Parts: sequence; C-alpha cells; structure tokens
Amino acid sequence: FQDALLSGMELIIDALFGIGLNRPLEQAAQSVIQTINESTADIVAVDIPSGVHANDGSIAGVAIRATHTVTFFTPKPGHIL
Repeated sequence: FQDALLSGMELIIDALFGIGLNRPLEQAAQSVIQTINESTADIVAVDIPSGVHANDGSIAGVAIRATHTVTFFTPKPGHIL
C-alpha cells in the first residue's frame, strides 16, 4: 500500500471490515491500516474501527485509530473497551 495514495487527504472513511471480524488480520490489511494511522487526515470509522473486535474490544494485531466513529443501532462493548 502506498503512502502517496493518501497524500493530501483531509478525511478517510474506514469501512474495511464489518463488526463480524473475528480473525487476525492478514499482512496486507495490517499494512493498509498502519499507513492510514500514519496519515494526518481525520479518520471516521463506520460502525467500529477496522481491527477492533466489536464484542470485547480486542485488537486483531493492529487497528484503525479513528478520530470519530459512526455506529448504528446501539453501542457495542468494543466501543467502550
């Protein structure tokens, strides 16, 4: 994943994975997340940041560090933990 793709971005929408993610992330996904986290853009996660387990808040190796999260229905334990 190339940093140049994010150069100059002011906002990144994180919707890589859904709340059902329950496995370690592959290296390619970890690389994308690390690059996004290193950017200066605001990051908005859809439902829960990618890499965070919705039920217990555990991290699947690496996770998006969102500045905001927009969720649907009700908060999940992973939002708080």
